[in-house]
Amino acid sequence: MTTLLFYTPEHDESGEQGFGCASLGFTSSEGWVDPLATARTAFAYDIEGILLNGNLDHVGARIDNVTGDVKGGIVLFGNCGREETLLDKLAERFPGKPFAGRSSVIGDDGRKGRLLPANGEVSLLLITDDRFELATQFENVHQEIVAEADVCGSEPRYIRDVVLQDGTRLSLHELMSQIAAEKGVTTGLTERITISASDGRNIHLVPDGKCYFCGANLPQDRHILVRYTDKQNVYARMRAFYADTDAIIFGCAGLKSMLDDNQFLTGSGSIGLFMHGEVAVISGKAQFANLTLSKLKLIKK
Repeated sequence: MTTLLFYTPEHDESGEQGFGCASLGFTSSEGWVDPLATARTAFAYDIEGILLNGNLDHVGARIDNVTGDVKGGIVLFGNCGREETLLDKLAERFPGKPFAGRSSVIGDDGRKGRLLPANGEVSLLLITDDRFELATQFENVHQEIVAEADVCGSEPRYIRDVVLQDGTRLSLHELMSQIAAEKGVTTGLTERITISASDGRNIHLVPDGKCYFCGANLPQDRHILVRYTDKQNVYARMRAFYADTDAIIFGCAGLKSMLDDNQFLTGSGSIGLFMHGEVAVISGKAQFANLTLSKLKLIKK
């Protein structure tokens, strides 16, 4: 059995045994924990499964040798990039199985890869526990689509210019600025306004001058939807999503930044986390997304 442990950036996890990573605070049915606290929490159930940890290529190679009835799993990345390579491997090896997860947060000390059982690029728990059925759920809180465009160029995680549906070419920075002015967004622009693939997989934008780095790979067709949300919508949707029971709930730290002072609790037996870059089942396969919500629910037989 494996214990699932999650901890704030201030917690020293070096002596811990189990599977988990750093979270920007967390919530449960027992209370809300601030990210500046020195705290850790364990999921309500220890889980039977196969635990793999290390760099992406090493873990990917070991997946080929896994035997047994894998029901799905949890993927925790260490801010490594190339996350899609492992998720594609999981989809090939375990088609149709539910996976959820996120990337560990980075604390003020700048340390990346804060994973259990050891720091690295990825920790993967392949669940074989016969006590439970697994179910996943994904939600994009950015419901309002304000523009559609095609991304120019070929780089998988970088955007300069886009072409709108009417044929107008402009920088994505100019388009984002126009939308921000229309919506009255003055702070948290790349949290309130984001882009997604056509299937709703959000991609976080990180400014690089008047260009943007992307937190996940652009869709292969390079067609994007530009999406907007207000803060009240974020709070309402997160509160409802986290209210589930017996679930490991992953929410983006970027979404949490829009909660202001609002807090919420989970249902019984659940743990609610706030990290970076989610693993979510979208269009039937596990994909790497940003600024969204994902959960893995354990259903007792």
